[in-house]
Amino acid sequence: MEFKQAGNDYDTNKIGEYFSVLSNEANLRGLERAWLVFGVSNKTRGIVGTSYREDAERLHSLKQQVLALDRVQKQLPIPDEAVTRLKRAGLIEGRKPRFYVSASVAKATASKADYIRTRAQDDEFYAKLVID
Repeated sequence: MEFKQAGNDYDTNKIGEYFSVLSNEANLRGLERAWLVFGVSNKTRGIVGTSYREDAERLHSLKQQVLALDRVQKQLPIPDEAVTRLKRAGLIEGRKPRFYVSASVAKATASKADYIRTRAQDDEFYAKLVID
């Protein structure tokens, strides 16, 4: 579980990174899900509230980004536009057809080597995670 204050706005690229890191940490620990909670201080765990809301179009875009990153982790093909978005966000590296998660995403987990080797969850899992 990760807590974020969020305030009035939050970088959607960071949310995508957190989803990836949290889902893979859960996978490494044998858990079905992980949580990203807005409006709570990460340091004190105190409720600070938030007025952060993601509009529907940006949320859909983020969901597509998370699902594409999952496909990269599973070594499945992704559309060229997804490649562009993930590379611009610094989430993937490599050349077509061999993409892999970036070192910055991998090092955010407890074990970089395990993270890279671990197969991610299926698309339904991420879709539910984004919607939740």
